[in-house]
Amino acid sequence: MIAGPKNGDSPSRGTLCGSETTTPILKGAAEMRWKASHVLVLSLFLSATVEACHRTPFAPAARVNHPPIITSLTIFPSAIGLSDSATAVCVATDQDGDTLVYDWISDGSLRLKNAPRGGYIFSSPRNSQMFYPATLVAPIDTSLIRCYVRDQRGGQDGRLVTLIVHS
Repeated sequence: MIAGPKNGDSPSRGTLCGSETTTPILKGAAEMRWKASHVLVLSLFLSATVEACHRTPFAPAARVNHPPIITSLTIFPSAIGLSDSATAVCVATDQDGDTLVYDWISDGSLRLKNAPRGGYIFSSPRNSQMFYPATLVAPIDTSLIRCYVRDQRGGQDGRLVTLIVHS
C-alpha cells in the first residue's frame, strides 16, 4: 500500500507497506491506471497461487499390497503313531499389517481337527492346526501338510511340512 508523504518528506516520496520508497506518489488518472492494472495482475497471481496450493501435484499413490511372508512352518512331534496327534504352527507376518487367514490342507492321509472329511480348512483365523492319522499305506508313511497364509487382498505365501506316521 502506498501512503502519502510523512511530515518533513518531500511530496515525491512515500512509503510502501511501511518501508520507505523513492517511487513518486501517483496522482489522479495515472494513479487509477496503475492501481487497476496492478490489482488485476495481483488478483490473478493470488488466485492462481491459492488454487495451486489446494491442488495436489500428483494423484495419491495407490496403496501397494505386500504379500504375507511365512517365516516358519513347524510340526511337533515330527513322528506319530496311529493313536497320536501332531500340531502344526505357522508363523507369518504381513508388512501392511493386514489380517491374515490360514488354509490348512493335508494329502488325505491325515485328518484335521474340526475339519470336513476332505482334509482341509480354508480361511481359518488360527495359525495352528491339529492333525490325526486317517489312513496308513505302509508301516511307516510320510504325510504332507500344506499351509497357505493369505492377507485377503491378493497376497499369499505357502509352505509344506512332512509328518511321519508309523503303526
